[in-house]
Amino acid sequence: RGATDILSLVGLLGADNFEDETLQILERLAASSVERMDVETRAILRNEIQRFTVRRTKAQFNALVDREPELYPTRIGGRTCRYPIHNLRSYVSEETDSDIAIAQNIVRLTSELIGIAFLEEKAISPPDWSKQSQKTWLERRLSASRGLAAYDILSTLRSSRPALVEHILGTRRAEAMFDIFQKKVQANAGMTEKLLRAIQVGPPQVTSPSTIPEWLASRSKWTIACQSEMAIYQEIAELANRISSARELGKAKVLIQLKDRHDRVIAFDKRPITLHYLAGILTEQNEEFLLATGQGGEKAKERIEVSFGMDSKVKAIALCSDALNEGLNLQGASAVVHLDIPTTLRVAEQRVGRVDRIDSPYDEIDVYWPSDGEAFLTKDDRRIAIRAIENDHLLGSNIPVPFAKGLDLTVNPDDFDVSEVFDSEELDLADAFDPVRRLVGGENPLISDRTYAQATRSASVARTIISVVDSDSDWAFLSIEGAKSAIPRWMFIELSDGSLVSYTLGDVSESIRRKLTHHDPAQAGGELDERASEVLDSAIRVAQKQEFKLIPRRQQKAYQQMLRMVDHWAMQASRSGAFDSADSWKRIHLALKGPISESEGEVIPDFAELARCWIRLVQPRIDGHVARKRKKYVVLSDIEESLRNDPLPLAEVESVLEGLEMCAPLASRIKVAIVGVGTGVES
Repeated sequence: RGATDILSLVGLLGADNFEDETLQILERLAASSVERMDVETRAILRNEIQRFTVRRTKAQFNALVDREPELYPTRIGGRTCRYPIHNLRSYVSEETDSDIAIAQNIVRLTSELIGIAFLEEKAISPPDWSKQSQKTWLERRLSASRGLAAYDILSTLRSSRPALVEHILGTRRAEAMFDIFQKKVQANAGMTEKLLRAIQVGPPQVTSPSTIPEWLASRSKWTIACQSEMAIYQEIAELANRISSARELGKAKVLIQLKDRHDRVIAFDKRPITLHYLAGILTEQNEEFLLATGQGGEKAKERIEVSFGMDSKVKAIALCSDALNEGLNLQGASAVVHLDIPTTLRVAEQRVGRVDRIDSPYDEIDVYWPSDGEAFLTKDDRRIAIRAIENDHLLGSNIPVPFAKGLDLTVNPDDFDVSEVFDSEELDLADAFDPVRRLVGGENPLISDRTYAQATRSASVARTIISVVDSDSDWAFLSIEGAKSAIPRWMFIELSDGSLVSYTLGDVSESIRRKLTHHDPAQAGGELDERASEVLDSAIRVAQKQEFKLIPRRQQKAYQQMLRMVDHWAMQASRSGAFDSADSWKRIHLALKGPISESEGEVIPDFAELARCWIRLVQPRIDGHVARKRKKYVVLSDIEESLRNDPLPLAEVESVLEGLEMCAPLASRIKVAIVGVGTGVES
C-alpha cells in the first residue's frame, strides 16, 4: 500500500537480515517520504529491497516468449501468449457548473465535522504500550476522527449521489430516494443513526478531564455536539439530492461508447449502490450488462467468467465491485474503467489484472481513469500518486498511473502519454536473481543459450563440475552445497588480492562477468593440473574459514550472538563460583566455534542449523520485547541486555544442541568450481 509497509515486511523477514544503515533509513521513512530522500539514500534502500524481492516482470515474460514463440501458443489458435500493451487513458466527468458549486459547498461543510461517530463508545485512553501522554493521544484520536469523517463524505460524493446519501441516511433511505433495489445487501445504518446512538450512550470517558474539549466534558454538551453534527450531515444530504445526475449519466455514456469499440468492458467501483444505480441507467438505455458485486457466490462468478472469457462472443458491460478484482480470468475484455480512484496500487493492479493476462487475445488493452473536476477530487488522487512514485523508486512500477508525474491532479484526457508518467531509468529495477539471469540471458549474456544448454546436460550427470581457465590472477568461483542438501550458495575468492571474498549473488555475478567477459567459453575446461589444484586448494581453505558468511545475515547475527552469550555466561558462572556450569558453558562454546579436525577430514558445525536453534531458544524473549515495545520489528541486539542479565537455562540449551549434526568437509560439498589460474603468477 505504501513505502512504510516495508517496515512490516522487515518484521516478517527478520530485521537482522538488514544492515543497521538500512533500518535507520526505514525508520525515517515512517515520518517522511521517498520523494524527500536523496538519490544515494534511495539507491541504498532499493538495493536492500532487491535482496529479498523475487519477481518476473511482464516485459521479462514477453522476452522469454520471444526466444521460442512456438512453445507458447494460446488456447485460441494462431496467437502466441504475450502480455498486451497497456494503454493509459482517461475520461472526463460531466458535472455541471451547478453541481460543482454544490460540491464545493459540501467540501466546506465537511471541515465543520468533528467525527463524533468515529470515536470509541466507552473510553479514549492510550493503550498500555503507548508512550504518548493522554493529551497527545486524545489530540491525535480527535484529529483522526475528523479526517475519517471528511474522507468518507468526499469519497462517497465522488462515487455517486446515492453512495453519499447512503453513507449519511442509510441504505434503505438511499434506495428509496433513487429507486434502487439491492438484493441481499446488508443495510448500512448511516451516520445520522450512529449519532442518535451516540446521544443515548453518552460521551466516552477521558482519564484526564483537564485536557478535553468542552463537548466531551458533560453529557449535555455532548448531546448538543451530536445534534450539531447531525444537522451538518442532514444539510450535506440535502445538497447531495440537489446535485444533478450528470456525473452518473456521463459515466454510463463512457461505458456504452467503449462497448462499441471493445465488445466487452469491465468497470469497477468499490460501492455496490453506485453500481446498482448505473445498472438502472443502462437498463433504461437497453444496454447489455452484468452486475457483479460479490452477491450470488460461485455461480455469479462463473457467469461473468463465461461471458468475459477468452472465447466469449457476448457484447456486454460488467459492473464490478472490488469483491471481483482478483481470482477471475476475464481476458475476453480489452478495456477496464476505474469509476472511482483505487486507494492502493494493489487494488489498481488487481483490477487491471483481470484482463492484462499473458494469454490475452488482444495486442493492446485500454485502462481508463477518471479525470474529475477539482471539487470532486479526494486525497485518494494524491495518495495513489505518492504511492506510485514510492513504488517506482523502490520496486519499479507494474502499471502506469496518472498523476504520478509531478502530482498533477487535474488531467487533460489528451495528455496521457505512458512514457511521460515514469522516468525511464527507474523502470527496470532488478530482483534478487536478476544478476544471475543476466549471465545467461538479456542484452549482454556472458554465455550463449547453446553453451548454457550443454552445461545443464552435464550438470545432470556429474557429481562435481570443475572448469579451469587462464586468467590475469588466481581466483576461484565455488558453488557450495549446504548441509542436508540445501540449495548451493555461491562464493568468489580473489586469491591474488589478499583473499578477497564475495558472497552475494550480485557481487559474485559481477566478479564472474569481470573475469570471463573476454574469455572464449570453448577454451574453458583445461586440465586440473598441479598448478590449478594448488589454486583450488587455496580457495577451499579460504572458503572453510568464511563459510558461515554464506548463511543469511540474520542467521550470522544469531550465531555470533550465541557465541557471545555462551562465553559471557561461562565467565558469569565462573565468577559466581558455579564451576560445573562454567565448564559446561565452555564446552558448548568450544563445540560451537569449530572447525574440528577429524581423521576423515575437516568438518564444521552446521552454522545455519545452529542459528535456527538459537533463534528458537530466544524467541520468547523476542516476543516479550515486541509486546512491551509494540515495534514493527525487533533485532536480536534488542534482547542482548536481557540475555546478559538473565541467562537461558543451561539444561534447555544443552537439550536443543544435543545431537546436532556436523557438516561434511567443504571440499566434498562443492558442486561447481571455476578455477582461474593466473598466467605468470608465482605459486
